[in-house]
Amino acid sequence: MKEATTDPSQITRWWHKWPDANIGILTGPESQLCVVGVDGEEGRVTLAELTKRDDLPETLRALTGRKNSDGNREGFHLYFRLPTDKCLRNSVGRLGKGLDVRGTGGYVVAPPSLHASGLRYEWCSPEASIANAPAWLISAKPQLAVIGKTENAIPEGQRNNALTSLAGAMLRHDSSLATIESALLAENRVRCSPPLLEKEVRRIAASVSRYAPGEQISRLAPTRRPDLVRLSDVPAKSVSWLWEPYLPREMITILSGDPGAGKTYLALAIAAALTCGETVIGGQPVAPGNVLYLTLENSPAHVLRPRFA
Repeated sequence: MKEATTDPSQITRWWHKWPDANIGILTGPESQLCVVGVDGEEGRVTLAELTKRDDLPETLRALTGRKNSDGNREGFHLYFRLPTDKCLRNSVGRLGKGLDVRGTGGYVVAPPSLHASGLRYEWCSPEASIANAPAWLISAKPQLAVIGKTENAIPEGQRNNALTSLAGAMLRHDSSLATIESALLAENRVRCSPPLLEKEVRRIAASVSRYAPGEQISRLAPTRRPDLVRLSDVPAKSVSWLWEPYLPREMITILSGDPGAGKTYLALAIAAALTCGETVIGGQPVAPGNVLYLTLENSPAHVLRPRFA
């Protein structure tokens, strides 16, 4: 759902329907708001550089739920009033490392929403007024940065485990399925490179939410460990053949060859012989059995049935 309103009655209806939902604030010309996200030490350093000449105005500030390796909060949002004649686009890194901007077409998650880390967003001074957007924000030239990328992106191969871990952390704080799903979708959109399909993210949220809060869910994202076996402990067994010495029973066999060498014909001939109990080429007679044949190419009526016959 991507809707926003200032109508109290509509807000009340949404709140009754989704009592555990997080709160989002629309940025851009509709709300005349823009927000600067300061992420970690890099963001603080960049902000200090930008405000050397022009002081950082006192304005509404919110702590985010992002944590560093020590478990301490490392991010905050600065709210500014956007001039009616200015258009400020969303960006990641446009002002420099560690600074994100939300303007036209964007939104920010606001207190007391629950972050994927398990911490809630908090207002530093809820009574503070919102200052006008400073010049360094409105007219700053882009730095050498890749817009739309993040320094701590989750690469392919780690996305499922990372989102499962975040969902587990939220579950331990009694978050509802709707809250977990919303947070995972946002995290996937911002950090996963490339993002997972939305249905896959929803599946992860649903899978984790089936567990009771605090229950061990590590088996959802198992750690891979090798099974070490001493060969002296493995008893030797004789091979049972369908077609000796080429096709063993209960084992995977790969038939490989150049195009046009007759691989399909040979496979169908073996299958036909097994279903009829006939002798496979050069082998011993076997009892009739069932064969499961999977193909993505051949028409059952025009190709397979005539070949099996």
